[in-house]
Amino acid sequence: MGVNDTNKEELELKFKTDFFKKVRLEFVLLVIFAIILLKFISVFDGGLLAHPAPYNHLAGDMFNIGIYADFVKYENDLATLPFYLSQGVKNVVNIFSMTGPIITAQLSQFTGIESYDFTMHISLLFIILSTAILYIFLRKIDNKLALLSLPLSLLVFKWPFQYAITWGMHMSNVNMIFIVVSLFCLFYLDKKYIFIVLGIMNGAGFLSHARETLMFNTGVALYFLVRLIKEKILINLAKNPASIKNYLKENTTIISLKNYIYSVPVMLIFMYRYFPILGSFLYRKSTTLLYGTNQLFAYLPQTKTVSPNVFHHVFFPHFLFYQYLLVIGLIAAIYFLIFKNNRTADIILSFSIMILANGFFSIFGNKTAQIRHLWPVLLIPLVGLSLYMLNSYLKKATKEKSSNLLFAAMFLGIIIITAIYFTPESTSDYPFSDPYTWDAIKWIRLNVENDAKTLILFGDRHNQETMFYLTLKNQFRTNRDKYFEQISKNIISSKVITQGVIFGEFYVRVNNTIVEKDRSIFSNVKESLCDYNYIYSDKYSQIPQVQTYVIKSLEKLIKENNFVVVYQNDLVVILKNNDIGGICFEDEVLL
Repeated sequence: MGVNDTNKEELELKFKTDFFKKVRLEFVLLVIFAIILLKFISVFDGGLLAHPAPYNHLAGDMFNIGIYADFVKYENDLATLPFYLSQGVKNVVNIFSMTGPIITAQLSQFTGIESYDFTMHISLLFIILSTAILYIFLRKIDNKLALLSLPLSLLVFKWPFQYAITWGMHMSNVNMIFIVVSLFCLFYLDKKYIFIVLGIMNGAGFLSHARETLMFNTGVALYFLVRLIKEKILINLAKNPASIKNYLKENTTIISLKNYIYSVPVMLIFMYRYFPILGSFLYRKSTTLLYGTNQLFAYLPQTKTVSPNVFHHVFFPHFLFYQYLLVIGLIAAIYFLIFKNNRTADIILSFSIMILANGFFSIFGNKTAQIRHLWPVLLIPLVGLSLYMLNSYLKKATKEKSSNLLFAAMFLGIIIITAIYFTPESTSDYPFSDPYTWDAIKWIRLNVENDAKTLILFGDRHNQETMFYLTLKNQFRTNRDKYFEQISKNIISSKVITQGVIFGEFYVRVNNTIVEKDRSIFSNVKESLCDYNYIYSDKYSQIPQVQTYVIKSLEKLIKENNFVVVYQNDLVVILKNNDIGGICFEDEVLL
C-alpha cells in the first residue's frame, strides 16, 4: 500500500466521519423539534384520535367541514346540495370546496372515526407535512438553513395563528400541501412530464381554496421574471429573436417556463366543473379594511384606527422577536434575488416574498388576508435565511472551530425561547358541541323523518349554528337577538322569529338560475312553535331568566298542546309535535 493510497483512505474516513457527525447532529435536533411539536399538537387533539363530540371546534367553519364530509359519506351526488343543506330547495349547485371534506370522509369511512375528528387531524397533518416539504426543499440550499427555519413553524399553534386550526381554515390548510408540492415541482420543471404533476397540484389547489393557489402563482411569476432578467434572456431575444430555438432546447429557465405553460391545460381539465362558480368567491367585499380603516399595511396592533373586530387578526407584533427576523430575511431575500445566482434560492424566496406581500391586500377577494395565519409555515425561508446569516457572522466573528457546536447552541436557544413564548394554551375541550349535544344530534339523525321540520331554540352556545347542520335533517333556528328580546319582556309566546339558511345568498340552480327568494328560507319569519315537527332545546342556561323562560315554554307545549318528550339527556330535551299546525298556547306573562 503506497502513501497515496493511505492518504486516500484517510480522506475517505474523514469525509465519512464528518458526514455522520452532521447527520447525527441534524437527527438529534430534529428529534428535539419533533418532541416540542408533538407537545404543541396535543393541545388540539388531546393526544386522542377519537372524541365523544367535536373537539376544540371554536367556530362554525370548523363544523362546516364535518358537515360536508358527512355529506360525502352518505350522499351519492356531490354536485348538488342535499335537502338538509338547502332546506328543501332542489337542484341547488354545491359551491363548497370539496377536496378537504372528501379526504376527511374517506379517512372517517376507513377508520370508523367521526368526520369531526378528522377535521382537526387533517389540518394538523397537512400543516406538518407542508412544513416538512419546505424543510426538504431548503435542505437543497443548506441543511443548517433548513433547520434554523423550523422553529418559526411552531407559532402556527399559538393564538392568533391557531385560528387556522380551530376556527375552520381547513380548506387553506389542505391547500397548503398542494402549494408546497407545486413549489417543489418548480425545481424539476425542466424535466419531462413534471408539468403534468404541477398541473394536477395547481388544479387541486384551485379546487381546495383558490386564493392561496393564486398567491403561489404570483410567486411563480416573480421567479420567472427574476430569472429572465438575471440571465438577460429578454435582452438577448430582443436582439436576436431566432435564438429562442436554442433557448427552448438548452436554457433551463425557458424550458421550465414552457412546461409551466403546458401545465395550465392540465390544471383546467381538473377544475372545469368549477368555472361557473369561482367568480362568486372573487367578487365579495374586501376584508382589508377589517385590518385597519386608515392603514394599507396592517402592521400595528389594535389602535383607534383599527376595526374593533381584531381579536383573531394577525399583525407583525404577534411574531414578537420573529418580526425582526422576518424583516431582515425579506431584505436579504430581495438582495439574493437581485445579486445572487442561485436558482433554488430564487424559487423559494420568490414564493415567500409574494406570500408575505399578498397578506397585505385583498386583491383575490374576501378574506385574502387570512393567509397571515399560515405565515409561520409559509415564511420559514425568510426566518431561516436571517438566522443562517447570523450563524455565519458569529462563526467568523468568534473564529469558532467547532461550527456545529455554535450552530446547535443557536438552534436550541431559538427553539427554547419559542417554546417559552409561544406554547399554546388549552381551551375548553367542547366550547360549543359537547357529548350531550352530540348525542342529541345523533338521535335526530337516526330518528327524525327527512320531511320533518326541527326548530332549534335559543341556547347559550347555539351561536355557532352551523353545528346543527350535523343533524343531516331540515332544521331551523330561532333568531338569537329576537328571541332574547322576547325573553326580556317576560311574556311567554308561542311565536318565534326564525332565520333562514346561512349561505342562501349563494344558491344557484343547476340551470344557472338564481334561487328565488323564499321568505321561509332566506329571511327572518315569525312562526308558531306548533308548525314544527320537533323542538330541540337546552334545559339549562347560565342566565336564570333564559332558563326559566325556556322551561316554561316547553312545559306549556306539553301541557296545552300535543307535544311529548321523545329524547332527553342531562343537557338537551327534544319534543315531538303530534298535532302539526294546531293552535298553539296563548301568550302568558311570566311572573
